Parts: sequence; structure tokens; C-alpha cells
Amino acid sequence: MSVRVVGYDFLGWVAADGAAPVGTCFQVEPGVLVTAHHVLVDIGAAAVGCVVRVGPVGGGAGWNATVQRVDEVHDLAVLRAEQPLSGSVSQVVVSDGVRDNEAVTTAGYPTVEDDGHEYALLTAGGHWRGPALRDGVLWSRLQADAVMPGMSGAPVLRTSDRAVVGVVSGRYNSQDGWLAGAVWVSRVEDLSALLDGVASVIVEETVPANGLLDMVLTVSQSQVRLSGCGQDVTATHRGVSSGLANALQDVRRERARRRVVVRDLAAGGQAAGVVSLRRAGELLAESFLPVTVAQALARVIRRAQREHVPVRVGVQAPDWWWLPWEALPEPVTGRPMVLHELVSVYRRVEAAGSRSAVVPGPLRIVVAIASPESGSGPLLDYERELGSVLDAVHGAHRSRAVVRIVPFATTAAIRAVLDEDTTHVLHLSAHGAPGILHLEDEQGRARSVDPETLIAEAIPEGRMPRVISLAACYTDADGEDGAGSFAARLARRGAGAVIATQTSVTDVYATRLFAAVYAELAASVRPDVVAAVAQARRRVQRDLATGPDPLTQAVAGMDEWSVVSVLAAAPSVTVVDGTAPAEPRAEIVPDLGGLLARPVGQFVGRRHAQRTLPGLLNDGTGTAVLLHGIGGVGKTTLAAEVVRRLLDTSPDWRLVTVTGPVTVDGLLTAVADAARRELVLRAQFSGPPMVAVQAASRVDLPWSDRFALLRDQVLAGTRILVVLDNFEDNLIRDSGIDAGWSVGDPGLAGLLAAWLTSPGRSRLLITSRYRFGLPDPAAERLHPYQVPPLSLAETRKLLWSLPRLDRHAADLGAQRRIWQTVGGHPRALEYLDALLPGTDGDPAGQGRFADITRRLRQAVETRLGAAGTAAWLAQQRTLDAALADTVTLAADDVLLTEHLTRLDTIEGAVRLLAGISVYREPIDINGLLFQIGIPNPDADREQQPGGRAEAARQIRDLLSRYALDLNELAQALGQDTPLTPADRERLARLLQQARQLHQPPFTAPPGMTGLVRQLATTSLIAVVDDDRMVMHRWTATELHRHWNTAHGPHHRPGLVTAAHHAAATYWRWRVETWPQKPVDDLHDLNETRHHLLATNDLETAGTITEHICSQLDQWGAWDRETSLIHDTLRWLPKNSPRRPAWYHQLGIIAQYRGDYAEAERRYQQSLTI
Repeated sequence: MSVRVVGYDFLGWVAADGAAPVGTCFQVEPGVLVTAHHVLVDIGAAAVGCVVRVGPVGGGAGWNATVQRVDEVHDLAVLRAEQPLSGSVSQVVVSDGVRDNEAVTTAGYPTVEDDGHEYALLTAGGHWRGPALRDGVLWSRLQADAVMPGMSGAPVLRTSDRAVVGVVSGRYNSQDGWLAGAVWVSRVEDLSALLDGVASVIVEETVPANGLLDMVLTVSQSQVRLSGCGQDVTATHRGVSSGLANALQDVRRERARRRVVVRDLAAGGQAAGVVSLRRAGELLAESFLPVTVAQALARVIRRAQREHVPVRVGVQAPDWWWLPWEALPEPVTGRPMVLHELVSVYRRVEAAGSRSAVVPGPLRIVVAIASPESGSGPLLDYERELGSVLDAVHGAHRSRAVVRIVPFATTAAIRAVLDEDTTHVLHLSAHGAPGILHLEDEQGRARSVDPETLIAEAIPEGRMPRVISLAACYTDADGEDGAGSFAARLARRGAGAVIATQTSVTDVYATRLFAAVYAELAASVRPDVVAAVAQARRRVQRDLATGPDPLTQAVAGMDEWSVVSVLAAAPSVTVVDGTAPAEPRAEIVPDLGGLLARPVGQFVGRRHAQRTLPGLLNDGTGTAVLLHGIGGVGKTTLAAEVVRRLLDTSPDWRLVTVTGPVTVDGLLTAVADAARRELVLRAQFSGPPMVAVQAASRVDLPWSDRFALLRDQVLAGTRILVVLDNFEDNLIRDSGIDAGWSVGDPGLAGLLAAWLTSPGRSRLLITSRYRFGLPDPAAERLHPYQVPPLSLAETRKLLWSLPRLDRHAADLGAQRRIWQTVGGHPRALEYLDALLPGTDGDPAGQGRFADITRRLRQAVETRLGAAGTAAWLAQQRTLDAALADTVTLAADDVLLTEHLTRLDTIEGAVRLLAGISVYREPIDINGLLFQIGIPNPDADREQQPGGRAEAARQIRDLLSRYALDLNELAQALGQDTPLTPADRERLARLLQQARQLHQPPFTAPPGMTGLVRQLATTSLIAVVDDDRMVMHRWTATELHRHWNTAHGPHHRPGLVTAAHHAAATYWRWRVETWPQKPVDDLHDLNETRHHLLATNDLETAGTITEHICSQLDQWGAWDRETSLIHDTLRWLPKNSPRRPAWYHQLGIIAQYRGDYAEAERRYQQSLTI
């Protein structure tokens, strides 16, 4: 007869063949048993290879087991049984970690003499008494009265969680009563060494001070096992039911149909519950948490609640990886387990051996954003993604984490940054698909990368980041090759932890989740990423669900906590050792032959230029590159970055840098000096190349002969890059209405023309405020690139490297104010940083870099003279005061008044300049026509307004047949379009027809192209992609001051107001005529409102505001609506009849949010006006 003993199915007996049991054994994993060595000695089977009989304490026939390992000194032995016992111990901890006087229990097979009775199991309670050194051997000891003969080899269980803390060796017996009840215990530390290579038992090296409860849910093809914390339960599961399969399919189909990104939710307002995995989680529990397993899990959770200790549940389900284990409900209350305040769920991955280690802080996060410029599938919006990443790492940055953004998401670029320093977190933002990540190649094309390629190419040996965050879709979904998910394969190859997603996830959820995770990692002394993700899940879901905005509530209803997974080999993964001294990190400034360069990693923006210009110079397709743009926009630092990248790619380039005014002789001599050094290194002290080098410095020879010698004898075989920095010092303005700039020295102009026409292997890189002309064919070989302002996202990144600005612009509101006043002008931002008060001992007037301090002092001396400079720089300024002073200094820096004086003489130039200045974003030719175009009264009849509406209607109808909307035009026309070829062609035709209809009711005035060119030559405007024009905000601010200042030399009354009025008309025309998305209409209306307010047309602005708020109210965007109403109330006159309606609307919004007291107050306020 056999009896099932609940909770002790890992216990067995040991006997000689055909004899009665003499000792106890216990199972650590199926088929592997542990006992005391002296038990085997007693039955004559103490040698490795001997065979003994073992069996369960509950009775039944036994079976053979072979002795695998013995440790006579520590009285331990390991057996391999022919068949396993029905259970295994759930947890093993080191003996030295057990607290003194801890309650323990011993259970074993006693061999006691009791007439008429037979015992097979006896338990004995006791207390731990710590270490004991006996005969030179370290033991542990416990105090217990009921440990009987036969219980040698029994496990000692910690009563609180039933973890094994030792193995019974023997009871101390003394005739005099000393040490009565003492039991000698073999230590787990010695058992662990004996088990090595026989069983993969995880031994906790220390017991966490917080009493962490670690559970593992192991799911095989047919069974599920829950082990840990004194529980070890195995049961048969039912597999995936049809209901579960259908629920998962419904969710995935709906998420794919909606392509859930946050901007799609903005116009929807529909319930998001149809994409929630809660129901699938409940069905998952019905299939994979049988009653016995659920009961064991419930016991642990109840204990955690009683003792208020955290629980970690590791899910190990390699055959069922694709199931949403994060959606499992916990069995006590039925709510999602990952949202329980004490539970952390992670996916347990058996790592081959971690290549990452805990290292000192501060926390270092490396970010790579994959935004290919071409390739199959949708392309990532780099600016939007950079903004989201900055939002995500903002909290960590404020906690002094180091955040490094890799300019390109190529494996080589990522490797270069990881190789510089230890990295704690690698954050990869990209498009993803099961098993692959879409990164970039060196040409900017999309490149599909599997995890093995990523590790081999991007992760230097010994520098595996502790955490890899995959901000991409489907990174934890199984790949088509059956090799596992992208994230799992990374974890198996040594990443400490990987944060990934099972499916798609909205931007708003991903940004908030990573922000919460990184803020926690940066703030903690020894942060644990598994705990950080668990806390972030709960906090983000709570904030979304309780937020007042229906849009965030809609995201909360999608339950995206269930699609984010964290993969690790252990329940706790410490990321940073905050107790260790921080590693010193020195800034690396490349030596580029005198060319001004910023420290490696601190260059911001200009991705397209960084990617294309080095290749243009390197591959022979370009002879010379001209970087031109307004002073301080970053031409020189961009040139330095281009040179650095060129040298990284091809170290055989030799660099020649010439700054400012240059002569023919000076340029040839500088090149000859570099060539001479190269020849000396090659030990070529004579011959034609050395003759050419020596001749280059002879001023008695014509420059054409000297250059011809250099070209034929040196440049033909040596790669020399000549950088001409600040080349505007060598230019003069041409005469005439379309006057541009040209090289003032005819000899220098001739040399450049000859050089560009026949450069050999040399190349030229030129920086200049102004674009200049050269005669053909040289002009065709000069590739111009106008350096644009930094975007808002890039400006935010630059602010981080400017210490005073970073401190004064901690919130996004202050950053936007800086952007609106100064814009993305690097030098102006650096001036602003230097003018702000610093910390103790850090005086105002000191820039981040020495060149900024020097330029700033020179600018102030030019305006005030040397005597007043020191006092002016030392002033204590607010941010607003520093902004005003920065704008003035920057205007002086770019010779703004001189340009205005000249433009005053060109008809229409100032009017066009004013028109461009009022637009807050890059504007196309249509926007310019509204400023200076000639009205075309026949335009409305020619464009057939009805045709516009019809084209828009047909486009919407066609998209709706495929469950698409105007947000998804790019996908509808892409390679993976769901449209049939015929419908795709029809859509393209309709769009072309619609665009043809969108011509403004103006025609271009004569000479408009020349006017635009004139403005561009001043560098006061920049021509950016798609031939759109933009002006730096600080330039616009200063220009408006000049035009609005009465009695000033450039006073133009009404000029700015008229430009704002024309801009408002332009934006309203777009809304009325263009078939665009509702969210784009709202954007254009908001711009219309801005310009109307600038003209003081409060009545029309109020009408536009009402329309905007009505749409926001329909979408449930109450935060934006409330902000807009408060802004409206600030400029409305006190006696305006519109005020009561706005107060009433604030009351309605408060009522929507459940704030009835505020609603009543606003209603009363609307009645008392």
C-alpha cells in the first residue's frame, strides 16, 4: 500500500538490496537524489558506482539507484535513480545565509523500535544554531529533540518557505547531557560543489534582506510545474483551447487592423477593450493553471500579502513562448498578476553564461534610433521618435544618468559607442518583425538584422550591456525559423535582461513605460531591472487609467502591460552598483588639424549630412562640398564631424586645414607641407613628388605651374582633404539685382576652379556663411549643403550638454520657450548657456567650451567696449533676460543690420523676408505666394472646388474599403499594401488629381525666384528639404524688433501685422481646400489662430478657437482643450461676451472628469459675468 504525503513527495528511503531502509534521501531534480555518505557506508555501498535501493516514504516498491558522487569529509552523497520520485525540492539556499534561531523542520524516514508500529515519515521541528567547526571541518548545527535514527540524509527545511538549508548528518549523543538535541548538518555550500555537473540546481547565494519569494512556472508539452517558496507541484495542463486560440486571434487581428499607434487613437475615441488580452489571460489560466498549481500559487501570494514581501514568478515555457503569460490572472483575486503590487513576472531564459556584469555608475544609457531613408516597409519618423526617446530618458537624465544617442543605428556605429565605455542599458528604437529588427546600413537603407548578427557586429567582446531595451514591435514573438524570439536569443547569448514586446505597442505607452523604468534605474543605488519593469507596469497603467484625458484612458483600456515582457535568467538583475566609486570618464576631443571639434558623442543633429557627405567625398562622386548657412548654425562643427567620420572610414586621408583669409601662396604652401610630411614618412626624400612639393612654395613661379606639379606628382597618388573654414572672409558681393557672392581674389578663384576641375585624389571641404559662384565646369563639381536649424528634438538634446541651460530648462515648457525665441541655433544656445548664472564658483560669462567664451567676450566688447564687458557678463540674469540679450548678440554676430540695409534697396525683398519670418515652421512656395503673390481672380473657377471635394471623398471611400484611413496613405501606397494593383493605381491617380487642384489663388510676381535667392545669400533664411524655407526664431524676433521700433532706421509700420494676416489666410485656405487628415486640419487651424492673435483680430481668433475646441471635445482631448481655453481667457477683454461661454465649457469638462465642485464653480462663474 502506498500513501501520497502532500508536501513531502521529494522524500525517499535508502536501503541495501533486500534489506530494510537505514537512511533518508531527497530529490533535487528528477532522478537525482541526495543522502548522507555514512548511510551508504552502513550498507557497504560507499563507493561511486555502487547500486542501492531507494523508494518513496509513502510506500510502494523501490527501485535501483547508482552512487554518482561522494564526499566523505562532509558526509554527503549523490545518487542517480532509475526512475524519479514524484516531486523535487523547490528551493535551495546557502547555509551561511540562514539567520540564527530561524525555525527549521527536518523530515525523514525514521528507524525507531516501537512494537506493533512501523514508521515511514517523521518530522522534527527545531531552530538553526549557525556554524560549528569540528575536527577541522565546517558544519552547520540545529537544535531539535525529535531527530531520530534513520533520518540521516534528510533535508533541513526552513519553516518559513520550505527551502533546503542543509542535510542531516547525525545527532550528537552525550551521556552528560551537554549539547543535548544538537544535530550536525552538512552545509549546502558543500552540497552545491558535489552536485556541479550532475544536476542544474540553482542555489541562492544569499537570502535577500527583503525576503524575496522566488517561484518558477515551468511549462512543458504536457505538464506544468510550479516550484519555489516551499511549493513543488506538477500537474497536466490542457493545452491551448479553441476559445483561447480564438481570443488571441481576435486581439491580434484587431491590433493589426488598427495598427495601434497613439496618433491613430487621437481621431478614434473608440473603446480599446477589443485589443485587450485580459480575456485571453483568463482562458490561459483555465488551460495552464490546474487546480493544484493555482492553489500552490495562491498560497505563496497570500503569504506575500501577510508578510508584505515581493514575489517573483519566472515563466519557463519554451514550447509555449508565444502565449501571453503576462496576462495571467493571479488566483487569489483574479486580477492580472503583473498588476499585483507585490508580484513581478518575468520570462525565465536559460543563459549560456552571462557576458554582462554589474559595474559602477552613473547609469549609462546608449540609444540607437533606426530611421532608414529608404527600404521596404514603413519608415520610422526620426524626429518624432527622438522626441519620444528624450521623453523616455528625461527622468533618468535629471538623476544624472549619462545618455548617449548614436547618430545612426548601424551595427558598426553602435559597436563604436559601446567600445568607448561600459554601458548599462542599450535602447534600440526601430521597426521590428518576429525574429528580426530593421536597423540601417551605411548608405541609410533599411537592414534586417537577426540577434546573432547584432551580437557579432554590434556588441564588443566583454561589453555586453546589462540591459537591452527593444523599443520595437514583435521583438518577443517567435521568429519564422523556429529559433525563438529576438529577445530570447539575446538573453541566451549573455544579456542580463531584455525588455521586449510580444506584439505592437502604442507610442504613448512605450514612452511612459521606458521613462518609468529608466527613472527607477537611475534613482536607485542598486537597481533591479525586473523590479523596475514591474513597478513601471503598475504605475503607468494606474496613471493612464486615472488620468483625466479620455485618450490616455483609451490607451489604458488596451491593457498594453500584457504585451511587454522582461526576459532574464534570474529573478533579480542588478544593473548598476551604486555603492562602488564611479569610474572616471574623460571627454575625447579628436585632433583634426586645428579644426574646431566637439567631444566625441556631443555633436547633435544633421543626420543626413553626416551620412551622405563623407561618402560623397570618399567614393569619388564629389570633388568638393560647400557647407553654407547663417553664422553660428554649426558649419565648422559639422565639417569637423564629416572629417572625423571620413577618417574613421578611411584613415589614409591626409588633412589640411586653412581658416579665414587665404591666398594662393598660402593655400599651396599648406598643401605642400602636408604632402612633405607624407613623403618623409614614406622615406621619399627625392624624386618628382618632392620636387613638386618644393616648387609649391616658390612665389616666383605661376600658381598654375605649381598646382599642375602638385596635381600630377602628389595629388594623383595621395588622398588629401583640404578644409577651407570660414571662407566667407575671402568673398565679395557681386553687383546687380540678383547679386550673389564670389571669390574676391581672381587668382584664388582661378586656383579653386582648376582644382575642382582636376582634383586628382584630393577633395575640398569648404565652410562659408554665403554660397558663392565659380565658373563652369567647376561650379558643377561644388556640392552645396545649406546647414539648417536644429529641430526641436535635436535642440532638446543639445540643451543636455549645456549645463546651465540644462538646469534652467528642466521642463518641456521652458524648452519650448527657448525654442520659440532662439530656435535651433547652436551658437545662440551656447551664448544663452554662458549668460545664465552658474553654480557656486562658476561665474556667468563662461561658456561650455573655450571658443564660445572667446566669441561671447568679443561680441560684448564690440557692442560695449572693453571697459563694460566684464560687468555686463557678470550680471545675474533670469532665463527671459538672458534670452533677450542672446538675441541681440546673435544679431550682431550675423551682421543683421547690414543685411537689412542692403535688402531695403531691393524691391519686394523686405516684404518677402517679413512674410517668411512670421511662419513658425518651414513653409513651401504656396505660403510665400500668399505673402507677395499677385491675386488671381480666376483661380477659384479654374480649380473647380467641387472637384476637390469629390477627389477627397473618393480617396476616403477607397481607403475605408480596406479598413484604412488618411493616416495610412503611405502604407496604402507601399510595397506591403493591402490594396489590389488596380486600386493602388487608382489611389495614386486620385492623389495626383487632388494635388493638382490645390493651387493658391495667387500667381508668382516677376523675379520671385531671384528674391528668394537673394534672401538665401544673406543666410537669414535657410532652404531645407523639399525647397521649403525657414528662419531661425531668434532672427525673426530681432527683425520684428527692428521693423516695429519707431524712428529706427528700418522702421516698417504694419509690415509684420500684414505678414501675419497673409499667413492666417494661407493656413485657412489649406483647411478649406486640401483633402488632409482631421489632425492636420487642427494643426492648420491652430496656426491660423496664432497669426490672427498676432494681428489683434480677437473676434476671428475666437471663432477659430471655438472650432478647434469643439473638435478636441469630440476626441476627448480635454487637457489640450482646457489649456487652449485658459490661453484664450488670458487675451480676451474682461468685458468680452465670449467669456461666459468659455467658463461654462470649463465647467462641462470638469463635470466630464467627475470634479463636480469645480464644475459648479465654473457654472456659477459663467452666470455671474
